Amino acid sequence: MIIPNYFLFLLLAAVTAADVVVDGVLKNYSDKQFLDFKNRYFLEWNVDWIRKQVLFNVSVATSGWVGIGLSKDGTMKNADIVIAGVSFNGKPYISDFHTDCDRNLLLDAKQDWRLLGARETLGRTSLQLSRPIDTCDSDDHPITEDLLSIIWAYGETDQLEYHNDNRGRFRVYLLDPVLHPAPTAKSLPRWKVSTKTKVPPKETTYWCTIHKIPPGINRKHHIIEFHPVLENEVAVGHVHHFLLWRCQAPKNADPRLIFEHLVSYPGEECYFNDNHQIPINLCRTMMYVYAVGGQGIIVPGDTGYPFGEFPYYMLETHYNNPEKINGLQFEAGVELVYTNRLRSNDGGTFLVGYDLLGLFMVPPASPNFDIQSHCDNRCTSEMIPARGIEIFAAQGHTHGSGRKMKLHHFRGGKELPWIYKDENYDWTFQTTRPLQTERKVLPGDHLTMSCSYDNTWTNTTTPSGFASRDEMCLTTIYHKTPIPYYTCSGQIPQETLLRLVGVQDVTWDQITQRRVVTSPPALSGKTLAEITDRRVFWSKQLRATIAAVTVSSPQVIACPITTPPEDEPVENVVILARGYGDQTLMGPTPVPVRTPGPHSVSGFPYSNKLYARVRNCPAH
Repeated sequence: MIIPNYFLFLLLAAVTAADVVVDGVLKNYSDKQFLDFKNRYFLEWNVDWIRKQVLFNVSVATSGWVGIGLSKDGTMKNADIVIAGVSFNGKPYISDFHTDCDRNLLLDAKQDWRLLGARETLGRTSLQLSRPIDTCDSDDHPITEDLLSIIWAYGETDQLEYHNDNRGRFRVYLLDPVLHPAPTAKSLPRWKVSTKTKVPPKETTYWCTIHKIPPGINRKHHIIEFHPVLENEVAVGHVHHFLLWRCQAPKNADPRLIFEHLVSYPGEECYFNDNHQIPINLCRTMMYVYAVGGQGIIVPGDTGYPFGEFPYYMLETHYNNPEKINGLQFEAGVELVYTNRLRSNDGGTFLVGYDLLGLFMVPPASPNFDIQSHCDNRCTSEMIPARGIEIFAAQGHTHGSGRKMKLHHFRGGKELPWIYKDENYDWTFQTTRPLQTERKVLPGDHLTMSCSYDNTWTNTTTPSGFASRDEMCLTTIYHKTPIPYYTCSGQIPQETLLRLVGVQDVTWDQITQRRVVTSPPALSGKTLAEITDRRVFWSKQLRATIAAVTVSSPQVIACPITTPPEDEPVENVVILARGYGDQTLMGPTPVPVRTPGPHSVSGFPYSNKLYARVRNCPAH
C-alpha cells in the first residue's frame, strides 16, 4: 500500500517493535562514519555472522524521525527503508518500508528491521537497529558483497515530511571486514611518495617519476599501511589512478648508476614515449594501486611489504584531463607507514585481467556486454610457489562503462567460490576490499576475470585502451608471499576481432593514442574508432557474433617475469647513458622476459563444475 504523507505520523506512532529493548546498547562496532558534512548524522555498523544480521547504531542531532535505507544506486528508487524514532510520549517507534520505481513509499507486509534500542537525549536521537543479511523478502535488498548505498534522512519533528537538505547517501560494502591501524601506527615513521607535476593539456597522460627512500634506512623494514595523497578536489577530479612500483637493479649493477640521477628528473610519459629516460622495465615490482574513489590499505597484522632493501621507487600516475585544461598542477601520490619490527609474512601485489595492450570492443549502446580474461594453469604453475599464495584483498578496475566484475577461481575441474565479486560495481568507487576469508591460490589453478559493461550512455563503440573513455578489465590482487610477476593476462588475438569489422591490421599512434588502420589499403590512415563508429552497421547478428567471440575465443595468455634474474648480465639492461661519479653504464637490449611463453588456452572453462551461491530462503 502507498502511504500518504499526512497518514505517516499516525502509522509510525502505532507500529512499534514488540521486542524493543529500550536504551539497549550495542558495542564493538567495526566501522563508523559521519554521513554528512555538518556531523549531525553518525552511523556505526557491524556484521553478526552467527545470527546472520547487520547491526546499526545511529545517532542523529534531531528530536524527530530518523530514516536509513539500502539502495543500489543511491536514490530513492526501489530502496529498502526503515524509519524510527522516539515519539513525544517517550515511546519508540519503527516501520519497515520500501519504495517503487516512482519513489512512492510503501509499507512492507513483512517487517524485517528490528529496533533493539532507542533513546532521545538533549535533542539527539540514538537508535540501535538490526536487519537480516538476507530477509528473503522481495521488498528488500539482500545484503551481499556487492556495493550498496546507505541512504539517510531525518526530520526536525516526528511528523514525517519532505526532508529538504537533511538527506544523503554513503557508498559501502557492508559485509567487507574492516581492518584498523595497529595501535602503534601513529608513532611510526612515514614516507610520502608524491609529485606536483604540471599536467599536460591533453586528455590522457601516464606520467612516471623516480623517488628515493628516506636516508638512514639500510635494512629491511615492513610497510603496513598505504594512504593516497590528493591535495585537493582538483586532484581528486583529475587523477584517474596511480601505481607505486619498486625498482630493482640486476645483481651486478650499482643501482645508483641507474636511478640516482633520475630522482631529480621531473619525469616523463610512461608509455606514449619514443625516448625513454626512465628504465621502466626495472621498476616492475608492484606495491600499491589507487584508482578513482579509492582509499588506503591497512595490511593484515601478520603481513608487511618489504621496504628498505631497494632504495628506488617509481610512481606512475594517470592524469585524466578531458577538457584539456592548461596549467593544472597539484600534489598526488601515496604515503607509506613503515616499521622496523618485521611481521611473519611479506606481502606482494599483482594484476589479473585483460592484457593492457590487447583489443576488445563494446558495440555502441550495449546495455550488458561481457568480456573475460584468463590466467591459466600453465601460468599459475610458473608463477606461484608450491605452498601457494594467500589473497587478503582485491581491487576491481574498469573505466566508465564497467557495471559488474567477478574473479573466478578453478581447481581440479571445479569452480571454487569467487575471489572478488561486485554485480553493482561503480567505477567512481574503486576501493581496495579486504576479503572476508583469505583465499589460497595454488600452482595449477585457473583464474578468470569477467567484466560486464553498459555503454548506453554513449553513441560510440567503446574499445579497450588507456584513456578514461576507453575500457579496461583488471583486478589488483594483494597477497602474502611475494612472487616475481606483476601480471597474468589474456587477450583475444586482435585479428579475430578486426576481421569482423572489415579491418586486417592496425598500429598504435603515439600522438593520438589511438589504433590506426594499416590494412586494407582502402581504410589505411583511418582510426579504428572511425571505422567502428561510422562505417560499421551494427546489426543484431554482428553484435551477437562479437559477443560470442569475445567470451568463447581462445586467448593468448602471458605472465612475464618482472624482476631481473640474479644471473642477468649487466650489459642486458636498458638505462640512460649517464654515469654516477666517474662511471658509466649502458646497454642495448631490455631484460629478457622469462615466462611459459605466450600460449593459447581455451576460453572460459565451462567443462568445470561451476560455482553457484544458494539462498537459504523457504519455499513459498
